[in-house]
Amino acid sequence: MRMLTEGLGTAPGGLIEGIADFVRLQAGFAPPHWKSGRGTRWDEGYEVTGYFLDWVEKNYHGFVRGVNAILRDAKWDVGIFKLITCKDVDELWKEYRKELGEEIPEGAANSSTQTE
Repeated sequence: MRMLTEGLGTAPGGLIEGIADFVRLQAGFAPPHWKSGRGTRWDEGYEVTGYFLDWVEKNYHGFVRGVNAILRDAKWDVGIFKLITCKDVDELWKEYRKELGEEIPEGAANSSTQTE
């Protein structure tokens, strides 16, 4: 898979780092101290976003490849989640956290990386 092309320079850093850590998870190279379910926003980056993307990928096979394909030629827009899964990122984040038995802290803004 060709790596994320950063959406013509508009993709948020949390997404870029999260995809890198998603790849680490897929390859079996996650450090032993990583734990899914951490974080208050899907786009915190690193392991938080990596595990979230892993969950989305398991529930919507081909999601990460789809994001990569879209961002090859288009600017980042958080609506990509809905385009591929038919659910917005906030809904997916809530489902992910609920599945893990984690509550989302009151007032936590999940879709903080809107169109840049």
